[in-house]
Amino acid sequence: MNDLRFAFRQLLKNPGFTVAAVLTLAICLGATLSIFAVVDAILVRSLPFPEPDRLVTPIKAYPLSGVHRARSSLADYYASREHIRAFSSCAIVQSRSAIVDDGGGARRVPRDRISPDFFVTLRVPLLMGRSFTDEEMLVAQGSVAILTHDFWLHYFSADPKVLGRTFAVDGVPLTVVGVLPAGFRYLSSKAQFYTPATSIPGDRVPTRRHGNNEFELIARLAPAATLASAQAEVDALNAVHLKDDPFAPTLRSQGFITRVKPLHAEHVESIKPTLLLLQGGVLFLLLIGGVNLVNLLLIRASSRAKELAVRQALGASQSHVVSQVTTEIVSLPLLGGLLGLAVAAGAIRLFPVLGAEQLPLGAYVTFDGRLAMTALLGGIVLGIVIAGPIAWFNLHRHPAYALQSDSRGGTASHAAQRLRHGFIVTQIALAFVLLTGAGLLGVSLKRVLETSPGFQAEHLLTGQLSLPWNNYQDTTARLALVERLLPALQNQPGVSAVAISTSMPFGGDNNSGLVSVEGIMG
Repeated sequence: MNDLRFAFRQLLKNPGFTVAAVLTLAICLGATLSIFAVVDAILVRSLPFPEPDRLVTPIKAYPLSGVHRARSSLADYYASREHIRAFSSCAIVQSRSAIVDDGGGARRVPRDRISPDFFVTLRVPLLMGRSFTDEEMLVAQGSVAILTHDFWLHYFSADPKVLGRTFAVDGVPLTVVGVLPAGFRYLSSKAQFYTPATSIPGDRVPTRRHGNNEFELIARLAPAATLASAQAEVDALNAVHLKDDPFAPTLRSQGFITRVKPLHAEHVESIKPTLLLLQGGVLFLLLIGGVNLVNLLLIRASSRAKELAVRQALGASQSHVVSQVTTEIVSLPLLGGLLGLAVAAGAIRLFPVLGAEQLPLGAYVTFDGRLAMTALLGGIVLGIVIAGPIAWFNLHRHPAYALQSDSRGGTASHAAQRLRHGFIVTQIALAFVLLTGAGLLGVSLKRVLETSPGFQAEHLLTGQLSLPWNNYQDTTARLALVERLLPALQNQPGVSAVAISTSMPFGGDNNSGLVSVEGIMG
């Protein structure tokens, strides 16, 4: 405590140096902690489900056609549920939206379509009610819904008797059969309620396995199963199905394969390199700030060498002097860490505005005790690392030479000069690497933005049209609307051409199913 009080007195005696050092560390640590909060929430933390390491997802791929990550079909789900013994349970989920009538007008709400064993696979118990049944997976019996806690709270005013109540979705009344616990969220989904992934029996046959790859298939490994054993069973099942699949020659020519991957790793795989690059960049910034502070402290140590030598001459041991100096130095990163924590907290509050929730698991980025503990430990480690060169400098400086340092002929030792020059060169080199990397990233981004998308994107406008399913269930009604809509849009001033599509280029929701010309196989 005496060393700590002495350290703060020394820092207050030189407020300009202290403020500059603390602000430098606060900016560097704040940036590092901000990105670490994102990396921790997305890459490091386990999924918020029981035994998350047992959750896997089979990913279909057609690599020779350029499709390396495809979704699964209804037929894949039913085949996996029946034949893959390495899965104790499996389920499908599909993120969609629906038009909900809340009495004051219609609004579009995110919702997910799932299979009955979805919450069993995740091991999430319902707050009230029940999950779906296999019978409710049929189109004629699928008018039921399970509500999230927030939707139950705001739409039904947390009615304890909500089970059995109905609400209109796409013009169809759905009956509430369950409510989820507060805080439940599946990965990056924003669903407000869940409905069955309804189908007709014809959609479930093995020959439809590659026709509609629209679902994410998830599974929980059985107690004795491993990722390798699950992969072996999936490969064997694919081989069996290829024997009778009419599209088998085409599938083989496309290199069709299914890879079983951990659910967490697969979900964040696309964003992982970018986050690690950002974390590396801010760590470089922190390293530059630390090296800069070491240089300042070495200069300060040289100016205080005579003071420390006098204290040793008066009876203070060298170890005690070094201990006091080290305490003083470690105090700087701790103060910088506290201020950096405030910087990180402010940055995290801005993340939703900057679109962080669009990242996989981005909604889980938050300020909590884990981040505060990281800031504390990071400040201590950084302080110890910075104090190392200063302690070495003080331990290897003879008091007699230090007393001559203020004389006309007194100069710093060659070792001290080499140490300072080495840190100066290191700081310049690190800054050069960081600036070069930032410049190359900027050039890469510029080239990506200038790359042609394969069509003329100038003067194009896009829009989205959602039709209530109750009024447009059959193809004839939908085509009739299109036939009325396209001429009306074509006649608008300034419009030269109009087209309609079920998916837009770069829309992110393209079906990766097998497409063939009717009457042509292979």
